[in-house]
Amino acid sequence: MKHINYLCPLFRHILAIIGFALGSVNCFAVPITFNSALPVSQSEWIVRGLITIDQRSSSVNDSEVEREELSLVSVLGYGISSKWSVFGVLPIRDVSLSLGGQEQSDSAIGDTEFFSRYEALRVDKSGGTFRVAPFAGVRLPTGELGVTSDGTTDIFGGVILTSANIKQNFDFQFRYDLNGNDNQFSAGDSVNIDLSWQRRVLPKKITASTQGFWFAALETNLNYSGRNRLAGQFDSDSGGFMASVAPGVQYITRRWIAELAVRIPVIRNLNGAALEPDYTIFTGIRANF
Repeated sequence: MKHINYLCPLFRHILAIIGFALGSVNCFAVPITFNSALPVSQSEWIVRGLITIDQRSSSVNDSEVEREELSLVSVLGYGISSKWSVFGVLPIRDVSLSLGGQEQSDSAIGDTEFFSRYEALRVDKSGGTFRVAPFAGVRLPTGELGVTSDGTTDIFGGVILTSANIKQNFDFQFRYDLNGNDNQFSAGDSVNIDLSWQRRVLPKKITASTQGFWFAALETNLNYSGRNRLAGQFDSDSGGFMASVAPGVQYITRRWIAELAVRIPVIRNLNGAALEPDYTIFTGIRANF
């Protein structure tokens, strides 16, 4: 848990970056561990700073392997129209690996994602909305090969459904990642199915003096990954199925959102000695301007 010590200064850094950019947003909760179908207004920007701590472990030849990754993820989105928005995602990753008493730590920029989201269906009603938004994008190998990148160019796409009102929100995402090939290596393709439910817990009643809202969140993440391939041969220590739950909390105002969630695995049916997730912490802040 050495990376926990970095959270306070990194969080202050995020606040300093986006503090000037506080604009107007709807007071709807949004998923913490995946995307939402709620739009970015035309000609407006959305910025998000997200810190994640991912802890994984496994056993190889009777030796324990531990891997901890601290990521600072910057997300920038722009509303081209009231329905069409584009996003860029740039992570900075610090990866620590411990094997048999030997430790190694590396820091570098990770792979960059660009994707577009289009609102295909919108049904508004008093105090709420329902949206369906397909998305598609590409992940470019901007990271350091073998450290924060596998060197492949990957494409991904899917669809998001969001039903939101001032009391509770439901979100569903289906995502497919088609991973490329580089230097005879190809990561297995993956499928994600994500669900999120957020419920307003405070204040119980909304008045003219209400400044913000506390939402409790519960998210479910399902992931299936195929085996990696190297020189045409499948890696028996890769791929498999995982399921997790992520309880969380969000504080939402008309100008910004702060959030925290902890993802906990409930099923870890991975192949061979693949590193299994122990937990993942998400914390961050986002704003429109």
